[in-house]
Amino acid sequence: MGIVLDSSVIIAAERRGHTVREILEQVKAVQGEIEIGMSVVTIAELGHGAYRTKTQVQQQRRLEFIERLSSDVPVHPVTLAIARLAGASKVNRKRWASSLRSRIC
Repeated sequence: MGIVLDSSVIIAAERRGHTVREILEQVKAVQGEIEIGMSVVTIAELGHGAYRTKTQVQQQRRLEFIERLSSDVPVHPVTLAIARLAGASKVNRKRWASSLRSRIC
């Protein structure tokens, strides 16, 4: 079993200037060697934020971040199995969110 990254964790880390590599390293530092994935919904949420930026420079930086993230982390379609895993990740996230956020945020 793996985890599905939530957009709120990614957004908080990206806003603090963390790279995709740093985010993934911190997740693995907290969770151990575990499969990490994202839902296409997370990509949509990140893209929405990128297009709402105030400047073209910010927009381009965020779009490049999304490209790096989606090339380094498997992106899964929304299926019943992914929805269940995402739901379990949210419950489990309460157990490790403070540790993870303190490290990457």
